[in-house]
Amino acid sequence: MDGMWISLYYLMVMRLPSFRQFFRKPPVKTAELSIHALGIYEIMKPGMVDRPAGTGDYLFMLFHQPVLLEWGGERRWTGLTDLMIWDARQGHYYGHESKRWNHSWMHAAGTLFDRLIPRLGIPLNRPFPLGDGTTFVEGINELYKEVTGPAPADPVIARNLAENLLRRLARFGSPAPLDPVPVPEKFFRLKRQLDEQYARKVTLQELASRVCLSVPHFCAEFKRHFQMSPIDYVIHQRLHHARFLLRDRNLKVAEVAARVGYDDLFYFSRLFKKHFGHSPRQSI
Repeated sequence: MDGMWISLYYLMVMRLPSFRQFFRKPPVKTAELSIHALGIYEIMKPGMVDRPAGTGDYLFMLFHQPVLLEWGGERRWTGLTDLMIWDARQGHYYGHESKRWNHSWMHAAGTLFDRLIPRLGIPLNRPFPLGDGTTFVEGINELYKEVTGPAPADPVIARNLAENLLRRLARFGSPAPLDPVPVPEKFFRLKRQLDEQYARKVTLQELASRVCLSVPHFCAEFKRHFQMSPIDYVIHQRLHHARFLLRDRNLKVAEVAARVGYDDLFYFSRLFKKHFGHSPRQSI
């Protein structure tokens, strides 16, 4: 798939416009953050970019398909949706000799990057995979809207957006913990359903069937991934939401109990006191 088709794919899925903006005068310029240029889904003609001295600032570049990239003294092909961050002292060499290619990028400087990139363990001067790339594209788009909107750019908002972007990138670039236990997507989906539908009556058999496991295997796997049994997790979600609802003086304790899935008020009160150490009425 060439750059044009990849661009069309992202435009259809993300519904974000492509843009390329170099600022004659940085719209945000503080010691912490200076925004120099932003772009998403920019399609380049076949050819290489070769800047031995770099550009004197941080260059963040997400490649939406493989390109030839120089790093670590060698020229190698990137993976699909690899992100590269060059520091201000590093030269740039990247592109594709025979095909158009698509990328999203940011030129910026400031102590925010000097401080947070090493602290968060974000790789510098070497590529790393960024999932489907939406984390970076959405972050750049938010910065672009802030610094090009009808109102003057707010340096605090821009700084917070930039930091949020760095912290999200760190989730992809930081070293993985030792012996990680990856959580399967089907368990994440189930957990989200329990978070949203905590008041709905469910059985262990129903939950286990959603992830195609036997009840004992499901319970063991759920506890391994989320550090509590599925029943304890549902109770935890219900009771913590109940404590929030109890702050509403217009709601009676029995109404709150019913809203979080308990028709038996005495059972609800007993669970609540066991969990929080005091009765529901004492939370009002």
